[in-house]
Order: sequence, then C-alpha cells, then structure tokens
Amino acid sequence: MNYSKTYESSTKVEFDVIFPKEEIENEWNQTFNLIASRTNIAGFRRGKVPRNILEKVIRDEDIIENLKEVLLRKTFNKIRDEQGDENLYNIFKEDESEIQKDKEYRFKMVFEYWPDPELGDYRSIKIKANEVSVSDEEIENQLNLILQSFAKWNNVEDGEIQLKDVVEITMETRDENNEEVKEYTGKSAISINPDIKDRLKPLRDALLGKKVGDEVECDIELESKRAHVKAKVDSIRRKELSNWSDIDLQANFQVESLEELKEQQKSILLMNKLQQEIENQKNEILEKIREISKIYIPETALQLEKQQYINDLEKRIKSRQVSKEEINALNSGKDEFSKFADMTVKKSIEDLLIIEKISKDLGIVVEDAEIEQRLRAYRKDLGEADLNKWIQDLKNDKRTWGQLIADVRRERVFSALLTMCVEREERDDTKQNSEETKQGAESLESEKNS
Repeated sequence: MNYSKTYESSTKVEFDVIFPKEEIENEWNQTFNLIASRTNIAGFRRGKVPRNILEKVIRDEDIIENLKEVLLRKTFNKIRDEQGDENLYNIFKEDESEIQKDKEYRFKMVFEYWPDPELGDYRSIKIKANEVSVSDEEIENQLNLILQSFAKWNNVEDGEIQLKDVVEITMETRDENNEEVKEYTGKSAISINPDIKDRLKPLRDALLGKKVGDEVECDIELESKRAHVKAKVDSIRRKELSNWSDIDLQANFQVESLEELKEQQKSILLMNKLQQEIENQKNEILEKIREISKIYIPETALQLEKQQYINDLEKRIKSRQVSKEEINALNSGKDEFSKFADMTVKKSIEDLLIIEKISKDLGIVVEDAEIEQRLRAYRKDLGEADLNKWIQDLKNDKRTWGQLIADVRRERVFSALLTMCVEREERDDTKQNSEETKQGAESLESEKNS
C-alpha cells in the first residue's frame, strides 16, 4: 500500500491511497478464505469444502464488502502510526474506484483533526466564594414540605376543582383532520399545578372551578398543529395536611422533638447549600476557562455525541429522570429542542476536553484500582463474590467504566483548581493587608513629621 498527502488544513488532512494489483489479489484470497472458513454446506465438514464449490457459493459482493473494511482499517492504522499524530480523529473515503480482483484499488482518505484545546492561563483565574447560611424562613418552608409529604389524599365529592388538586378525567382529542390523538385520549390523571407549562396548560385552566361530572373543551398545540380536547371530570382528589402530633418523629427522623427536627433540617439545608455553592464555583471556573481558551470539536463528533445524548434521554424519559430544562426543551418543538441538544452536547464535550487537558497538565492519573476501592466502599452491603462480580460487570461495560474514571478525574481536577483559587485569594488578601498596613504606617509617620 502506498499513500501521499495531497491537502492539509487546520481541520483536516487528505491522502491519496493506492493498493497495487498484487496486494489486492493477496487480500482478496485471504478474505475469500476467511469467509470460506465460516461457510456451512450440507454434506461437507466446515473447512473441507472444495474451492470450486465455494466459488459458486461465495459472491464477489460478499468479498468486496468485507475487503473494504479490511483495507480501510489497514490504511487508517498505517497512516496514523507513520504520521505519529494522535490528533487524527475521524476518517472518510472519497473518490474511490471499484475493488476488482485483478486491478489496483485507489481512493482518497480524509482525516479530521481533533487538536488538543489551547487553554488560557487557568492558574490565574479568580472566583469569589459566597457566604452560605440558612434563614428561619427557609427552615419553616422545609418543615411545611415535610408536613405536606405526610398529607393524605381525600376524594372531593361536591367541591370545585382547586389549585394543587389531582383530577382524574376521560379525554378525547382530535387533530385538525379530525383524527384521534391517542396520546391524549382515554383515562388520565392531571395535576392542577400552575407551575407546569406543558401542552395541557389550557386544559388545566379550563378544569379550575369544575365539579365531578362536568365536561370541558379546549384547544391545545401539538408540534405545529392544533388539536381539540373534550374531557369529563371523573373524580377529584385533594391533599389534607397532617399535624405534627400525627407524625412519629423518632421513627421517621430519629429525633425526639420539633426543635431537634428544626436543627436537623437546618444542617441538611446548610449542607445542600454548600454543595450547590461548590457546584456554582466549578461552573464559574469552567466558564472562565472556556472564555480564555480555543477549543475545536469536529462536526462528526458533535453529531455522534448528540445522537448518543438523544438515545440516553429517551431512556431517562421512561424512568422519569429528566431535568426541568430538558422538559422545557422537549415541549418547545423539534427545532428548539435540536438547538438545545446541540448546545448541551457542545458544552459537555468542551467541559470534558478542559478537564482532560488540565488533568494532563497537573499530572492527575486515575487508576482502575482507585475506582475499585471507591466501589468497594460504596457497596459494603455486598458479599465478596457478589461485589467482585458487580465490579467486573462494570469493567466489562467500557462506557460505564470510562464514565466512572472521568467522574473521579473531574472531581480531582476541580479539587486542585478550587485549592488554587483559595490559595490565590489568601495571597491577594495578605498582599492587600500588607499594603494597607504599610500605607497606614506611612500616613502616621507623615503626621508625626508635620
């Protein structure tokens, strides 16, 4: 195989590739033999079928299909090894001739570049930590949420539908062509929550003030079309708040009194706020690094990751593990969701590239042994045999194991970055205090002399 570089830019490099006739003949025969070794023909043992019979069974199209993959892989490995460039990413074949057994094979190989990001001076980044505290109002709100969690649902027989009620209805929905919309037809339960901004908001508004047996009609938006909904109220359920005297504090919260519960919830709220403050600092650091850096991502990588994100999102929708932002994007239409997915994926890849680059700069290496140690500490409830099997299953899932390593690497990188920020803040404060002390001393000396 011979190749020559014909074009190079900051984003891609092209090579003309030629496989001589003799090499094609050799690869053709090897591919034929490989297919033959997997071919079963009645009356013959595998591997013992005469070649003249195999030549009638194995089609040239099958050989060519397998041979293309072999030649592509061989070309990729040879060029990448000889060029010694780890930034060569994706490949395409263009202007290729037909593969024929007795002729040379030509094609153009196009590599995309995926260069390392050029990070700015991230070591000089400054962030300001915010003071974290918990107010009495926040504690009371938390206690009210606890009371609501112990509330009981009661059926409302004669009353009107109010906010926060859950209404069971029978729906019939038809689109502009008078065709039934199955997703919104049949029995359903709907929460009368004003904070929910989905397609059924007009129906929620129409149901307010209605009673059991009442019927309502309204129009809703479906993608770029409108649909008409008819709904009958089957039942109304409403939460009745509990009293603290009805709740066993010891059994549910391991405290003896309401005052102890307040202190417990205050600690929980404070811890949650501290964790959120740390996350905010991490995001601020990433955003500042992104602003001072040059990061290139090949379009094919973006599209592949976008498809993976959409596949994962479909699974999370089924298990209801979807963020508020994702719900809003899904409800905003196909085009808006596509933009949201593009932005989410691009930011995710940029963050990953930044973390990987900094981890190399700082010499942060995450070994499999460290992941295993963390997993063993996390699942102490498992027996040794079950624990080993669980860890091995995770290892065999390359994507999951890679994500575990990436998560730990991210944690250690941010720990180092936050430490840098704190130390820099302390140095700046010390320098400022020193300058203020010096200025104060000079001012006193000046007053004495005058």
